Amino acid sequence: MNSRSSTPTEVGVSAHAEAPFPHQPKTLEAQPWVRLDFSRAKWYTLMYRYGAPKPIKFGRSARWIPSEVDAWVNQILKSGGAL
Repeated sequence: MNSRSSTPTEVGVSAHAEAPFPHQPKTLEAQPWVRLDFSRAKWYTLMYRYGAPKPIKFGRSARWIPSEVDAWVNQILKSGGAL
């Protein structure tokens, strides 16, 4: 008989199960171009030519971190808003 008691950390659940990736945002955005009033094609052009944030891919699905999108927009606005 096993003299040790079974605790969640012993059965494979990490003590840090709440936040396995501490820098991972809580929300992701599926279509940042809608919020910014761009077409999807324009958004992808901005990504490849002007450094707009690239998505995090989940299989065929793509998601963006809203804070990265906002930071990029603010950077463009501070530089005069010209692309």
